Amino acid sequence: MAKVEETKPKPKEEPEMKKKTSSSLLLILLIVIFAVAGYILVWPEYGRLVDAQEKIISQKKALEDESNFFRGTNKLLENYADISSEKREKIETMLPSEVDEAGLFSLFESLAQKNKIIVLAVDISEKEAAGDLKNLGVSEVQVSLNLTASPDSENAYGDFKNFLADLEENLRLIDLISINYTPETTSYTLNLKTYRVVPAQSSSAAVSF
Repeated sequence: MAKVEETKPKPKEEPEMKKKTSSSLLLILLIVIFAVAGYILVWPEYGRLVDAQEKIISQKKALEDESNFFRGTNKLLENYADISSEKREKIETMLPSEVDEAGLFSLFESLAQKNKIIVLAVDISEKEAAGDLKNLGVSEVQVSLNLTASPDSENAYGDFKNFLADLEENLRLIDLISINYTPETTSYTLNLKTYRVVPAQSSSAAVSF
């Protein structure tokens, strides 16, 4: 008699295992959703908070700088009150409180005559200074100066060098920006910059001679 082999049924997946797998997937999905939602909702607010903190720090620094500036200004005013009238005149000459076109023209004319140079034209214009100078209440006075050698000059170039040296030693604060030289006519065009103390509000002026 033949022996009949029994076929054992395959074990079915237990329901508990399926539940654990589903729970794990759901937990991961929730974590991802919360992470994305947190990034979308929270990150912009965090950025705005950082910007606000930076602005506060910047404003505090500006306030401290302004306070230090006013303290320094008050100290200078106290020191200025103790300066003699002679020294005050020198300070006014170095950094006057007005453009003083006539004074500048007289200065250039006297230095030119001393060094056998003729002043052809002087153009003076004022503009608002930039940066730290503006914060200090200082205005720029731009000068275009046209010169030529005198007919009785024996050394035009040497006379011009002496003129520049005298201009540099002059008490008035003057910066030489550029020089244009024409050898054929021994003429020069100087672009200069000087300065003056101005109130907080001031209008620009332009004067030509």
